[in-house]
Formats: sequence, C-alpha cells, structure tokens
Amino acid sequence: MNVTVGDLRVRYERRGSGPPLILLHGNGGSHRSFDGVIGALSERFECFAVDARMHGRTTAGTERLTYPRLGRDAVAFAERLSLVRPALIGYSDGGIAALEYAALSDNVDRVIAIGANWDAEGTTPEFSAYANGVLERTERWAFLPSVARKRDRVKLMTERDRYDDWAALSRIRCPVLLMTGDRDVIPYEHTERMARAIPNAEICVAPDCGHGVMKERRAFFLERANAFLSGRRLQNGSDMV
Repeated sequence: MNVTVGDLRVRYERRGSGPPLILLHGNGGSHRSFDGVIGALSERFECFAVDARMHGRTTAGTERLTYPRLGRDAVAFAERLSLVRPALIGYSDGGIAALEYAALSDNVDRVIAIGANWDAEGTTPEFSAYANGVLERTERWAFLPSVARKRDRVKLMTERDRYDDWAALSRIRCPVLLMTGDRDVIPYEHTERMARAIPNAEICVAPDCGHGVMKERRAFFLERANAFLSGRRLQNGSDMV
C-alpha cells in the first residue's frame, strides 16, 4: 500500500485486525524486516509495517534525514491513517524513531525499542569503525545517487547532529520496553542510561543474542513483546534488568 504523508510517498504493509501497531525497521532495511514476526503479531494487532524515508519504496522527500525527522514522519503517518493510540515496535534506527514519536505525541499506547541508541557514541567501537569504513570506501562514488543515499543513511548513525537531545526522552509518558541482546552493538550501559532518562521504562535483555533479536531469538521476542503490549510488566528473572 502507498499513502502520501507530507513530502513523502510512503510504502507500507497492513495486516491483521485489532489495536493498531506500527512497525518501524532499522537502517538500510524496509518493512520486510518484520516478515518473520508480523504474521504472529497480526493475530492480535492490526499491523502497519512502514518503509521509512529514503528506505525501501518510500521516497526520500525534501527534508534532511535525521532521527527527529523520522519520528515526525511516524507521527504524521499515524495521523494520516487516523490511528488512535497505536503501539509501536521499532528495530534499531526504527527504535529511535519510535522513541522520537513518543516524545512528540500523546497519541501512543506503548513503545518497544529494540537495539536502539540515543547518540552517535552509543554503539560499540567495532560498529563505529565499520560504519566509518563504509563512508571512507564509498566517498569516491558519492556522486552516484544510489551511493549518495547509502552514505546519507550511514551518516544518520555516525553524525551527532542527526540525533535529538537527551532531554527529549524525559517527555515520554507512555510505557517503554528497551529490548537488547546481551551481545548487542549497543552497549548495555548506554541502554541503561536511556532507561534512566525515560520516566516509565523497562529493560529486557535477550540472552545469547546480538543486534538481531527478532531473528536470533524470535520466540523470546514474541513472548516478551506480547506480554508487554498486553500491559504486563516483565518481572521474570535473569532476562530482565
């Protein structure tokens, strides 16, 4: 499906019935990032899996790619489709966008942010080196439109001025679950700092797992996500901090 939202032509998949649930993918991905879980989620929710600005089949628009911009895009999408108090699940950069949404709007039920960070220093040194290496290797080809788009998406993760201020997290009033792998590229200390900044946040750590919680620990993700979206606090032992 496609819909015009502000300066964008947005591609999204709609599946299921029930309370609305917006799914926001990570950097370089698309709505297809949720293929492995949307079937199960759509048994209880009306799911809207969205291609972000400059990703998938959504257009680039006229605005600079930043995380606050992605958050505003998500708010505008919900308003355009008249979604009432949707829940949001965001993976990686989509998790940042979901938190931006909640900082901007009261029209939200709750948020699950998977593998999200809140500043350019919020990743491991290895991941930072990888991202900067991509920029170095592609610099000579930056005149090509496809390469320029890829570089802008990588810059989103590495440039400080693409992120929002930490104070924005204090404006979130809905319940938030920060989900991370115990071997995530987002250091646990950074996730913990985010949880302290958000008034009503929990942390859920997926054991023996990297950044791809939905794929690496699908059953774990679905169990915790469904419980949290149903309004239950997750106080169940070693996977919770």
